[in-house]
Amino acid sequence: MYWQAVWQEMIDTDVRRFEELLGAITDAAYGVGEYVKKVSSALNTETDPSKGISLLEVKVHTQLSYLNNLALLVLKKVNGKAIGHDAVVDRLAELRIVSERMRSVEQKLSYQIEKLIQSLSSDITVAGARDPLSFKPHPQGMNEDSDEVDSESEDEEGRAERSTANRKYVPPKLMATPYTEPKDRAAEKLRRRIMNTGMLQDLQKQYSQAPEEIRDNQSLMKHREILEKQRETEYEEEHYIRVRQSKRNANNSSHAQDSLARAFDFAGYFASSSGTQRKRKRASRKGKRSRKKRNTKR
Repeated sequence: MYWQAVWQEMIDTDVRRFEELLGAITDAAYGVGEYVKKVSSALNTETDPSKGISLLEVKVHTQLSYLNNLALLVLKKVNGKAIGHDAVVDRLAELRIVSERMRSVEQKLSYQIEKLIQSLSSDITVAGARDPLSFKPHPQGMNEDSDEVDSESEDEEGRAERSTANRKYVPPKLMATPYTEPKDRAAEKLRRRIMNTGMLQDLQKQYSQAPEEIRDNQSLMKHREILEKQRETEYEEEHYIRVRQSKRNANNSSHAQDSLARAFDFAGYFASSSGTQRKRKRASRKGKRSRKKRNTKR
């Protein structure tokens, strides 16, 4: 009993919807019929429509054929016929595609259509003497009336020039651009060298909250240096003598100490590095002179 009541309720709702749709279809069909009568009477009374725009005529025929096929489709559905593989559906799809493709062409011709409608409603020429968008020359503009129109346009231009001459001069606004200071190459180089030092990187890792990746491996050069240092200490402990460093190793160690000292020399980062460059140039000049003197003595 319950399912029968539900089924009956669904049937009643469908019947009500169908009746509403039928009422809307009949009202729309009546309105379309009245509009078609008006259009047919206008075509019979007015002049030949072939002188107008052919696109609008094609559009009207397409819409009429679409409405006819749509009415035929509704009639078949009311009679309970299947429309799955019917030719009416294919014709409706084709007409819909044609009408959608015509929209782009209609947009391109919108200006001409508006001018024609205005000319028919106000009984004036299609392109007036003052129309800047006229599409063809007008020889009738060479008459005496055209001289009056030209004088009026010249008067209007003179008034516009006088009004602009009396106005206050306003300079053109330029786009605001931020001032970028020139970068000091020496200071930038020193900053990069400080940031790349191992001790400063260790300090950054110590006070940083970012996750740290622990690595056991070392670089090949660092591993060789550690092994050489271990061998040197073992040899010194066994033989109770100090191993003399070569000139190259001494220079490398001194360079390492200088780089470590420069890492914490923050005053040099903010000061200009012109003095050091001059000292180096002078030292290099002195070295050249001393070499020349030695060569002359020999």
